[in-house]
Amino acid sequence: MPHMVLIIEDETILARNMRSYLERQGYAVTAVATGEQGLTQLETFRPDVVVLDYQLPQMDGLEFLACLRGREKPIKAIMVTGQGNPEVADRAQQAGAYAYRSKPLPLSELKGLVEEALGTQRPREVLS
Repeated sequence: MPHMVLIIEDETILARNMRSYLERQGYAVTAVATGEQGLTQLETFRPDVVVLDYQLPQMDGLEFLACLRGREKPIKAIMVTGQGNPEVADRAQQAGAYAYRSKPLPLSELKGLVEEALGTQRPREVLS
């Protein structure tokens, strides 16, 4: 069974691109636009990794991270944001984010972060 990734991103085109790319890499992916929809998906989709935006309508990414704490099955979260600053990065780390990256995030880097979070990253070749 493929690993499951939940994307919580309110930028429709970005969410669609991330979803398509990760699906082509063999992941089962669901994308939603709000933190509230993400909370619902935690129960129905049961993701292994969550990729979420910091600035979401109604519930921001930090509030969503707080909801991930104390869950029976730990879920690693990768926060991406157009609001890249050290204060938000620190707050995300304190809230339990596995990784924090600024947009634009190359899709290949997103894939690497998901692999790291899952512990499935292949060793990189060493060039001599």
